[in-house]
Amino acid sequence: MIGFSQIRDFATFVNKSRICDEDGRVKVNYYKAANDRKGKGQERGKP
Repeated sequence: MIGFSQIRDFATFVNKSRICDEDGRVKVNYYKAANDRKGKGQERGKP
């Protein structure tokens, strides 16, 4: 995570926040893809 001493150095703070944003997007995309695959392959409806 980002410590208080690192916030003082604005460039480091910006770089770390970008990394956190990118990691968050990767996780969201992974779980969206996993959720889309979960229901596929069962072509029949509920009885």
